[in-house]
Amino acid sequence: MNILRILADNGMDYEKKNEALEKYDIRLKGGLAKEVKSMCDYGDYVEKMGTEKGIAQGMEQGLFLSLSSLMENMKVDLHEE
Repeated sequence: MNILRILADNGMDYEKKNEALEKYDIRLKGGLAKEVKSMCDYGDYVEKMGTEKGIAQGMEQGLFLSLSSLMENMKVDLHEE
């Protein structure tokens, strides 16, 4: 069960997973090593994309709040004709 936890742990990079698996006398070689490395790279990619998306959303919300505040302070109403 611990082996599955090690393999599924997104917070652990390939080197740390390899070291942890060696404690169970499991050595990553060939295709298995490639698959685990690929899985770690994909996890990093998903995390990076999520972070970038969150930053973009935060910037958009900050811009909206800034413009709303500016319009309110300047007493600008978009619905005025």
